Amino acid sequence: MCLATVYDQRADAAHALLKDAQSLVVRQDQLLFTDLLEREYEFRGQLLTADFVNGQIIIKLAES
Repeated sequence: MCLATVYDQRADAAHALLKDAQSLVVRQDQLLFTDLLEREYEFRGQLLTADFVNGQIIIKLAES
């Protein structure tokens, strides 16, 4: 199983948004993540990188 931590712009603890993400669905500017416990988290923004070896997904949140 490949789980990842989702970060906003930088892969460090201060920018962690979600841990144990198991899936990602991209719908235009909506990013829908599901975690290990099947909880869903939705963010408005864009996918920057997905590093599956190191379990890191970096996104850029949209301006409010």
